[in-house]
Amino acid sequence: LFSLQLSAGWVSVSSGPFTVYTDAGERRAGELLSDLEQFRWVLGNTIGTKNLDTVWPIRYVVFKSSQEAAARRLPEPMVLGPTGWLSTGHEKQPFPAEWWAQATRRLLEVNTGRLPASYERGLARLFSTISIDRTRIRIGEPVAKAQQDLDWARMHLLAVSRDYSGRLPVLLRNMEKMIDNEPAYRNSLGKSEKELEAEVQAYMSAGQFSSASASGRPINTTRDFYPAEMDDDEAELILAHVDSVITSRTKQALATYRKYAQDPGAQTGLGVLALAQGNQAEARQLFEKAAQAKKPPARALYELGRLENDPLKGVDLLVKAAEANPKWAEPHAESARRAPAAQAKALHWAEATKRSPRNMEWWEELAKARMELRLYQEAGRAYASAA
Repeated sequence: LFSLQLSAGWVSVSSGPFTVYTDAGERRAGELLSDLEQFRWVLGNTIGTKNLDTVWPIRYVVFKSSQEAAARRLPEPMVLGPTGWLSTGHEKQPFPAEWWAQATRRLLEVNTGRLPASYERGLARLFSTISIDRTRIRIGEPVAKAQQDLDWARMHLLAVSRDYSGRLPVLLRNMEKMIDNEPAYRNSLGKSEKELEAEVQAYMSAGQFSSASASGRPINTTRDFYPAEMDDDEAELILAHVDSVITSRTKQALATYRKYAQDPGAQTGLGVLALAQGNQAEARQLFEKAAQAKKPPARALYELGRLENDPLKGVDLLVKAAEANPKWAEPHAESARRAPAAQAKALHWAEATKRSPRNMEWWEELAKARMELRLYQEAGRAYASAA
């Protein structure tokens, strides 16, 4: 099977958080990556934040063969694999609407503070129908009638309507700073939240939803992107990562991982599968091997830290996991849970909430640690963030 797939020649091309892997040729790889970068650019302009990033890389595996694409269709449009987010698709139909929605959520969770859930749902749904033709981009194409709720209509009004051009980023920044609702809306939109909601209701009832063009990023796929031919081991391993998150293809994943048993990515993949099967001893051995690599995978270090019985050794591994992926909040949270002293707990919870400001439980834990240290003013701010 692999020999047939790899004979066509696999290439990879990366930009920002995205990597496209495909056997459909360098040109198609560049076109697909361009679409992803245009999406990232327009979403960034919409929320007022440049160079959007993700906690984990997003790896899109695109097949030339519709049969192969069907065989490796994932249970969800985007699934977290051993070392990053994974997606698969066919070269002619690569990005379904739900994929754009999930990608929007992944970018929002890192690049914005805590926003109302209704706003995040609305943005994800709004961008689910993005249309990209090179630098010609449109947003706001109506979603299916069943999905046209107030969350979507609110974002359509704020992001697409000329009446609110450029105002949404200001409103979002005010919300991130936890400014009270009234001044947050007044300062950015010139009206109260109640007045806006009444307008959204009327907008929804009118049902006149048109799309709008959005300024794209000037991209020359041959100049700006650098596709690389993939060695057989690289191609087989990325396919093994895909197989590892498809229940019916676990055996294929195990076979490929074992073929490249000295690769830290394969060791991590095997360890994750062993954990899923409840074999902690085997998983620990595999993660220990991966941890010896020159650049050990963050996931291997994290899982090894969680399996470590000695609290201090466990925290040391978790700190290394955080260094391997500085955007990942979970190693800091796990370090805080294991830290014996309140001061260490407070430091780790502070780092965790900095990376994941939406997690209200973590803010509460930070507040408790600061209260124990009698840092009452700082604890009060943490409790306010948890509210």
